[in-house]
Amino acid sequence: MNRHMQPEQGRNDPVRFEGINPIGQALMQVADRIDQVLEEERAILAGSAPGSIDITAAHKSHLLVELMRLSRHLDAHSLDESVRRRLAVLKSALAGNAKLLRRHIEAVREISAIIVAAISASGDDGTYTGNLQRSGGRV
Repeated sequence: MNRHMQPEQGRNDPVRFEGINPIGQALMQVADRIDQVLEEERAILAGSAPGSIDITAAHKSHLLVELMRLSRHLDAHSLDESVRRRLAVLKSALAGNAKLLRRHIEAVREISAIIVAAISASGDDGTYTGNLQRSGGRV
């Protein structure tokens, strides 16, 4: 269940969409699907769920295309207040996702630096230099 929904309001509950134009309804549905993908990605990065970051990235790209298509038919001034609130919640979720991804990338950089340092240190111990000298510098 998403944070923005009341317990009695499911994703496909007609009451949730009462009085909202079709574009607004579609925006809310895409927002729900984006939230699902963000949750999957969060679980994958935390190591608590199997999956692929590549697949979640593809899903996010696909949903971005859907969102862009919907925005072409959007009149921002006529958006229902519940759609505005839903989009604000989505904006916050995306900001949190961006922060999580930045931390993940920084951690990968740090691990890479440790690996590079370990490889460099192992090269300095003469293990590979002797092989290069015997082969005349040819690899």
